[in-house]
Amino acid sequence: MFLKRFTLLLLACLLPLLLHGRSLDEIRRSGKIYVACTSADLKNINYDLALEFARYLNVELIEVKIEWEDVFKKNGSIPPDMETNPDLIYTPDALKESDIICSTFTILEWRKKLFGFAETLQSAELLMINKNEELPRGLADLSNKRVAYLGATTFEQHLKEINSTLAEKIELVRTRTTAETKQLLEEGRVYGIVLDADEALNFNAISGRKYKIAFPISETSRSAWAVAKNNPLIKEVENFFETIASNGVLDEIFYKRFGITYHSYVDRLSKNLKLDRYQRDLDEILASRKLVVALRDRDFVYHENGQKQFMHALAEEFADYLGVSLEFIVTPTFTKYWEDREGNVIRDSSYTPEWFNYFDLACETIADLDWRSRKVNLVPVYTSAYMVVARKDVDIKTLEDLNKYR
Repeated sequence: MFLKRFTLLLLACLLPLLLHGRSLDEIRRSGKIYVACTSADLKNINYDLALEFARYLNVELIEVKIEWEDVFKKNGSIPPDMETNPDLIYTPDALKESDIICSTFTILEWRKKLFGFAETLQSAELLMINKNEELPRGLADLSNKRVAYLGATTFEQHLKEINSTLAEKIELVRTRTTAETKQLLEEGRVYGIVLDADEALNFNAISGRKYKIAFPISETSRSAWAVAKNNPLIKEVENFFETIASNGVLDEIFYKRFGITYHSYVDRLSKNLKLDRYQRDLDEILASRKLVVALRDRDFVYHENGQKQFMHALAEEFADYLGVSLEFIVTPTFTKYWEDREGNVIRDSSYTPEWFNYFDLACETIADLDWRSRKVNLVPVYTSAYMVVARKDVDIKTLEDLNKYR
């Protein structure tokens, strides 16, 4: 009896250690990291990133080939109540043979019982269109267009939500398989299709980059790799992704695989055409883990293509400082910032302009004029001034000197 109790006590003490898997120090001392990958992972960006992670740790990558079902198996089979039983906690078979599973995981509550998740790349449900099509400027541009999607998924839910806001609806084309969805776009029978981000990027790469991202139809989230619960390796993976995102390595890996840099991809995810009303304070922004800003397509503020403009970059830095993701909407004209509900600009009146109800912050070049400050709070970002620029051979010392010049 005593021996039985002692054995149970010993197991209880050792269980947390068993669930943790190998620590980072143990991996480094061994010089090897065991990475579980499916056959699909070995052919996609997960493997590129896993190799880079091994280099980052200065260890050798050892492949552990698995089937997707192995990710959830307990002693060779998947428990029937895996998703519904809150007391069912175990280390999946795949993690008994590996340190990390480098697959694309969606973080779901029931999965948190089985894994520790290290967040990796940003992801969303994406509308893909032919690269020769003009990018939609607003949801109304989708009216009367045919869009295909896999039925009985959140794609359907999000497209119907968009349709509910349109006077003239999108023609929704429901499919039974992802292959059927892709075929409709390839044959030119639909304007666009909806795919998960990883599926969309791989599809576009395989097709010879015939398509492009229009915009996300869902909230942006992060996919993840999986490790044993409570393993400090989680933090190391997330530090790794932050490092390669900032030093340009992730851009290089992404471009080689997809023909688009990671930063450009994230910019496409950040552009939101679904206008939701926001009147949030800082606590609510932090709780949502998302900052929504307004940018105008002009020099120094934002450009769809080409070099990133200053205000856009500054908005990204501010979102990073807050520890939240960035989402932005594009302001069509400067006047839009000051219009009331009827579309009028009344300079001598105090009101909240209608456009300011759709974002948290406008990252703009706005001169601090009295009539503007009666409507919104203006926060100084840098010292600015109007300057006269002239040829070197022109002698200008005072404003009066300007009178003789055009």
